[in-house]
Amino acid sequence: MAEGDSWACILSVAKNLNVDVSTVTRTLKLFWMTGTVAKRPYPSNRAYRELTASAQLFIITIVVERPGIYLEEIKKELEDFMAIDISVSTICKFLGLLARSFVLLQHSKIHF
Repeated sequence: MAEGDSWACILSVAKNLNVDVSTVTRTLKLFWMTGTVAKRPYPSNRAYRELTASAQLFIITIVVERPGIYLEEIKKELEDFMAIDISVSTICKFLGLLARSFVLLQHSKIHF
């Protein structure tokens, strides 16, 4: 296959999968180097930890009481009051999920 043909093939795959060309080239490179595109297992000591219901309620309460609070401040309060060490990204993901859920409830036909 000529160089131009392979580039056209990469462009076609990217378009069909609705992904960026760089994703296709990175995946192909990984396959050529390792023979597989399977992701390496994530280390269990760094596995995602789900927030407990009490931690979720604590975060919601803080955000409602102080809407302008920073993520780092929420993290510090979780450490101080609940002795929970959670990453800022976990807090951010939870708040993002919460915001999306709230928007969906607002747009639904169910009213409380």
